[in-house]
Amino acid sequence: MKVSNIEHWYSPAFILEAADMAVQHCKDRGIRPASLDRAIGEARATAIFAIGFSQQSGQEVWMRMVEPSEQAPDCLVMYVEKVGRSNHQQRLEVEVTTYNSHSRDDLASFLLRTKFDGNHSYSPSTVILVYVQQAMTFELLKLAHDRLREVVPKGVCYCVGQVDADLFQVMQLYSRLAGPVNVRLSEALASDQLPVADVERGMSAVQGRTEKPVPTANPFFAYL
Repeated sequence: MKVSNIEHWYSPAFILEAADMAVQHCKDRGIRPASLDRAIGEARATAIFAIGFSQQSGQEVWMRMVEPSEQAPDCLVMYVEKVGRSNHQQRLEVEVTTYNSHSRDDLASFLLRTKFDGNHSYSPSTVILVYVQQAMTFELLKLAHDRLREVVPKGVCYCVGQVDADLFQVMQLYSRLAGPVNVRLSEALASDQLPVADVERGMSAVQGRTEKPVPTANPFFAYL
């Protein structure tokens, strides 16, 4: 059996729409696998982060989930960086975690216990992404940032917080404090970016990406 040399990459807006369609699909059939709930939560948080990253950097971003059988990372984000006269694809490995509204730990203690505990070995391209269910105030993040700077863990950390049904905020927590960037889902879903692109495995230059729509199934159906 020949293994495909092509990867599907998705726009963040497509992932958000596909997640909503997968939820409705399950609701219509009276099913809701736990694996799907987790995949949707991780992918939605990553999509919002990717949109914020795109707004902040001015780079076009794409994303994809890893295979359900893989343990890490949770999602991948790709953007195009200009190096000299060439365009190169850069990939971020995104590890998603949730800081619950009822957590007994402060945010820094939570991260030091779960992600920066010294037992994880992250690549230079790894991003720890925290979905903050509590009110994501600047004071909360500044306190966590200062605490992490004292410990100096290796890695980069961003936070995503929800303001209302349409508005989210993305903020870099570590190694520097930056943001927030406002992400409105209504505007994100109106993006004219192609929903899906094919990329050849191992290609670093942007010519490895197609510039035409690519038909594909809802990626969340792999978790059903």
